[in-house]
Amino acid sequence: MTVEESFDQVEKMLEEHRQQRKNINLVGLKR
Repeated sequence: MTVEESFDQVEKMLEEHRQQRKNINLVGLKR
């Protein structure tokens, strides 16, 4: 695996994490 590939994976994970936090915030606001 190259450095660029692993960097891509990290970015993907960060993006998914951001989406999950957004969803949690939306659910929290709806209550």
